[in-house]
Order: sequence, then C-alpha cells, then structure tokens
Amino acid sequence: MVILKKIFLFLIFLFLCSLFIGFELINTKNENLIKLKRLFPDEFKTFLKKNIFIVSDLRKQIDQLNDQNSSYEKILLEFEKKSDVANEKIFPETQFLQLNFINHDITKIKSKFNYKRYGEVVEPFYVDIWKDFLVLTLKDGQIYLLNKNSLLNNQIKFSKIDHDLNNSIEVTDILILGKKIYIMFTDKNLEKCNSGNINLYSADLDKNNIKFHKELFIKKDIKENLKFPSCLDYGATAGKMTGLNDGNILFSSTVWDKDKNLNNDTDLDKKGLITNKYASFIKFDTSNKTYEIFSNGHRNPIGVLQDSKSGNIISTEHGPRGGDEINKIVNGKNYGWPIVSYGEPYGVPYKEPYYYKKDHTKFNFEEPIYSFIPSIGISEIIEIGEKFSEKWKNNFLVGSLKKRSLYRVEFNKNFTKINFIEKIYLGRRIRDMVYDYELGLIFLALEDGKPSLGIISAN
Repeated sequence: MVILKKIFLFLIFLFLCSLFIGFELINTKNENLIKLKRLFPDEFKTFLKKNIFIVSDLRKQIDQLNDQNSSYEKILLEFEKKSDVANEKIFPETQFLQLNFINHDITKIKSKFNYKRYGEVVEPFYVDIWKDFLVLTLKDGQIYLLNKNSLLNNQIKFSKIDHDLNNSIEVTDILILGKKIYIMFTDKNLEKCNSGNINLYSADLDKNNIKFHKELFIKKDIKENLKFPSCLDYGATAGKMTGLNDGNILFSSTVWDKDKNLNNDTDLDKKGLITNKYASFIKFDTSNKTYEIFSNGHRNPIGVLQDSKSGNIISTEHGPRGGDEINKIVNGKNYGWPIVSYGEPYGVPYKEPYYYKKDHTKFNFEEPIYSFIPSIGISEIIEIGEKFSEKWKNNFLVGSLKKRSLYRVEFNKNFTKINFIEKIYLGRRIRDMVYDYELGLIFLALEDGKPSLGIISAN
C-alpha cells in the first residue's frame, strides 16, 4: 500500500510538472523553450490549448478584448465630447423604451409638386386615419387609401380615390372627423404660384369616388406675390387643422395682413418689420359655416391639437432664425409676431443688437410654453394614447424637419411649461404624424430622399 501511495503521489507530481512545463511552453518568450516548443507537432499544441490549458488561453482573449474595449471607450468619449451625444440612444432605442420601426417606400405615387429645402428635393404629404385605412394625401391633392393591417404585414397597396377637386391646388392639411374628410388648400394662379387664398372643402368619405363641397373661402388681401419660377421653391404656409371637442374646426391662416396681426395695446413702431409671414388661428363653425379669429400674432403655425383630457389647445410654430415655438392657444390672445420673438431675422449680422423684442409679457403678448434655439424646423404635434406604452403615458410627440428628429414632450398640469424633452434622432424630415388609438401605433409622413411612410410601435 505504501508503494502504491508513493507511485500515485509521483504521478500527480509528474502531471503538475507537465502542466507547468506545458504552460511555460505555450506562453513562453524564452528562446530555448521556444526552440523546444517547436519540436512538438502543431496538432498536439492545439490540443493542449483547447483542452488542457484553455483557461490560460481564455484569459489572454479576455485581456485582448478588454484592451479593445478600453480603446473603443476612449474613442467614444472623445466623440461624445465633440458631438455632445453623451447618454443619447440610437433610434429605435430611446432612453427608457425600445421602439419598433417599419419603413414603407411610397415612391410609386408621385406628386406634381416637389420643393427644395436646404438644397434637397422633398415631397410633402399628409396622413390621417379612417376606419381600417390610412388616408394619404399628396400636396397636389391626390388621395390614397392604405389598409393598416396590410402595412403591418409589410405589404403596401395603394387604392386611389377619385374626386372632383381642381388639379391646380396645393394642399396644406387634411382632417377626418367621423365620416367626413376636410381638406384645406390654396389655389394656384396662371403662373402656377400660390394665390394665398384659403379654401376649406369637405366630403363624405368613400373608397372609390368622393365629391367635395365648399365649406369656406377666404380671399387673400395682400398684393405681394412671388413670381414664377421663384414661387416654386416655397410651399404654402400655415393651413393646419384640428377638430375641437365642440365639433368645430380650428385652423391656421396666413390671410390676415400685418395691421390686423399687430392688433395689440402697445405703442411699438409697426413700420419696417422684417417679415412676410403673418398668421392667425381661425375657428370655423361646421354647422353655421361661419368663422371668427381665435388668436393673433403668429408667424407660421404648422401643427395644432386639442388635448383630449384637459381641452387645452397646443400649437407648434415656425420661428425665424431660432425661435420655433410651442404655444398654448387661448381665445382672444396675441402671441406677438412680428414684434417679439426669441429668434432673429435671417441675414442680420451678429454684431448688431437684437432686432425683435424678447419679453412677451412686458408688451402684453403671450409667452410661448417653449422656444427652440436653434430652430429645429418644427412640424406636427400629436398626443400619445395610453395604449402605446405606460412609459409614454400623458406624453406628446413633436416632429421636426430640419433636425430630422422626434421630440418626446411632457407638459405640466396646466400646460404652462414643459417638464422634459427627449430628442429621438430619426434621420428623416417628418412632415406629418398621426396616432392610431385603436392599434397603438404612430404613423409618420417622411418627405425627404425616397418619401416613405414610417410606423412606430413600442415593445
């Protein structure tokens, strides 16, 4: 027994020695040992690495990966310092929610109109929801139906709706209320330039053919007009609509002239103001077919909604260079344009003092809830329903054109300030948006590059 025990201990000693020698051979930098290691076949050395000395090999790999990771972290840190993207997520991931995104190419349908924005050709269009369909309307008045369920199954089939509207119009928005579709547009003159007249038409929705009826016509009373071909670089401004809780419609209009827009109690000089954009919100009575000015002092409102819970009306508005606004719209109030703005005119040298006044309240105007500096090229605003995600409950989404991003926004209870804004970079110009309360989806009208329809859902 004693002899067997000694033999067993000796074998263990030999095994440990062989492990030590093998480890040294595999990891050695000694020239004599390297010569000895080369005497062994490669197959034998590979066998030892993968089966006997795997821990050591794994440690080496881990060390290499840690070195690479440290190198990448240094690069990322430098990038964050230069680009100010610390803690930002890459779409469709957001700060606290993973999103799903489907993108459908719609280049098969073509509008007669396209516009240049910062040297890029874009094709704006508008979206709304009717029953099981998404209603898509191009700038030139073409209307299409797309089945929502087919879109979710990665199938896109367009069904064009024939209608009797003039083919020389420029659509600024569509609105679906119940069985009716409302369409707002400006007509074109003989030079194919916008007349500036505001037209509101409606029709009972049908899958095949619809006949529109005139609801409202407001003639532009300003004589200044851009001439062809310069006018083709510019789309119609304002003309955004929302349905109100009382069954009526609120829309933005650029018809009103400078003096009407500047109606306020100040003694500020009204001459020489650098702008050609003036707008008001107008309330249209769908029963009596009458309208009234709801609010003044706007530049170019491009989005508007009425909060479903509180009834507050919120709008988004293009500012000049800097100064895009989110406003709480109150009946009878003036929002100050073009006297006050947190933006400044394009082309004014930096050394000059501010051109516009900055304190809205001091001059008896309404302060914006929030102003973006620099401008984001703000677009539509939508309310996110509870079905989308608990994490986005009571939130709103604001789109942007220039910054190609979505902005998740939460207002305080009275809609007098913003609690937070989360920027979600999409990389596309977002012209219009609509939330589907039935399916809990967000549909996006993406107008640049290859125009497409985006669909966002939450995990």
